[in-house]
Amino acid sequence: MRREYLLYTTSAKDIQDVVADLRDSGDITDDAAHDLELHLTAVGQYEKKEAFDKVVKHMKSFKKMIDYQKGNNLITSKAQQTLQQKADALLAQF
Repeated sequence: MRREYLLYTTSAKDIQDVVADLRDSGDITDDAAHDLELHLTAVGQYEKKEAFDKVVKHMKSFKKMIDYQKGNNLITSKAQQTLQQKADALLAQF
């Protein structure tokens, strides 16, 4: 169940916007941004369906994807740190 009492919440859409900004600034390659956005689209669908167990599962794999992309120089350290923080913020809501 999502903790609705939180003042500030983070959604998959919010993280997609961050991915787009990081791509525009050159911190994420186009291919990496596409993969992240696709993954977040699926998370967003689970959010809408209130399938929060699947949101948590997919956000954990999202964090692994971020580490993989950083290890392969597809994203910068700044992008990795920013996306990890956003993913953690979303996960903290459940």
